[in-house]
Amino acid sequence: MLSIGVSTVCRAQEKLTAQMVYDNLISVRNLSGKPMPPFSAVTIAGKKFDITQLQGNVIVFCVWNTNCGPCIDEINSFKDLQDKYIDRKVSFIAITPVDNIRDIKRFLKAHTFNFDIIYSPSSNFVKDYGAYAYPTSYVIDRQGVIRYAEVGYDKDNVKNITSVVEKYL
Repeated sequence: MLSIGVSTVCRAQEKLTAQMVYDNLISVRNLSGKPMPPFSAVTIAGKKFDITQLQGNVIVFCVWNTNCGPCIDEINSFKDLQDKYIDRKVSFIAITPVDNIRDIKRFLKAHTFNFDIIYSPSSNFVKDYGAYAYPTSYVIDRQGVIRYAEVGYDKDNVKNITSVVEKYL
């Protein structure tokens, strides 16, 4: 784990250096205001998923893995946020590009949440979204434009994400 300011991140790959994680932070933040890159994947329920199907909703998604403490903290904080928007057009997605379905299901026995959980996204996902460190969070508006992109987790994430969601609902 590394700390960038007050945020804590896990390295997606051990070969990433602190400088690479910092550079990743800057590139992720630069996605804000740009159209979301399309991607498809498989949910843990075995269904095909295409993020463009959610256009018209505000989309909150995080990229995480089951061995990342800050990721687990962030996902747990999103559960209350999801409850707040249960009857509104807000979709929550958790994406894990590195875990296999067995690891995810084992994780879910101890941690329950109702996100669409996606693993094995298309091969261009990590590159297009710059998700080289975890957690990485995004908010996409109803027109498919990225309005929030951040690497790491700290106590202000939910407040910042809530503010962006409210603005684009």
